[in-house]
Amino acid sequence: MTHEEMIQGAHDALFNALPESIAQSDKELIEEAFLLAKEAHKTQTRDSGIPYILHPLAVALITVQEMRQKNAAIVAAALLHDVVEDTDNTIDDIRARFGEDVAFLVGAVTKPNRRQVDNFQHILGSVKGDIRVLLLKLSDRLHNMRTLSGLKPQRQWKIASETQFFFAPLAGRLGLYMVKSELENLAFKFLNPMEYARTEALLDSIYQILLDDRTIGCGNYKAGYDLIFHTAPGKHTLSAYAPAGVKPRPFNFTVEAESTYRIDMDYKLEKRNGIYHVFATSIQIISSVK
Repeated sequence: MTHEEMIQGAHDALFNALPESIAQSDKELIEEAFLLAKEAHKTQTRDSGIPYILHPLAVALITVQEMRQKNAAIVAAALLHDVVEDTDNTIDDIRARFGEDVAFLVGAVTKPNRRQVDNFQHILGSVKGDIRVLLLKLSDRLHNMRTLSGLKPQRQWKIASETQFFFAPLAGRLGLYMVKSELENLAFKFLNPMEYARTEALLDSIYQILLDDRTIGCGNYKAGYDLIFHTAPGKHTLSAYAPAGVKPRPFNFTVEAESTYRIDMDYKLEKRNGIYHVFATSIQIISSVK
């Protein structure tokens, strides 16, 4: 896939994620922001070598899908969030072209200098009762953490430390617990890579999903706590067992008709007194798996 095809694919994914009810004028605003960002970043690449514009496109998609923001101004600001900091464009340029609201959001997430403590203060001081600033910054940080493996170890450690200290607790304060958990787990991966690898291997080896009901057959455990099974109608019980001696916690569910199902089980890690504990965070049953 060429770089242009990658950019077009990311662009289409963003616009497909926008609500059907969005006004045409809002779509045009977002498209204009994309075109400016693409032009401004055209000579820049990420450390992995991919076009830089893929980063703001990914941040905008996170803003829409995971932060549940449908407002055109914050989507446009997500696309433009690095334009002032990394190119010759100014906040006045953004204001003249996109209006005060977009300019405010872009200015709020633009780093004033290289001192991180000043940057944290700038983020919090720019909120002014508008939570979109924090959601935009968390979207940026979440994508940076997801793509952190492309950086040198020193930068990985710096960004992961900031995430653990500031951004993960901030997500928790806002009630974004899935974002908080992902940021914590990613920070753990880069700050303690050996311990993370041991913990991940331990999870894969000692956790298994057992089915108690004989009417369920063809169980197929996979890493990531996915279970594919075929079942007849009726009540069933799923138990997730820890190591020997730990009492299972059953999860009961009822199916209406014979079908193939997938169970997704998400987990989070918490460190208490130097010991990492595993906590289930969600169980979802998805029917009619093909």
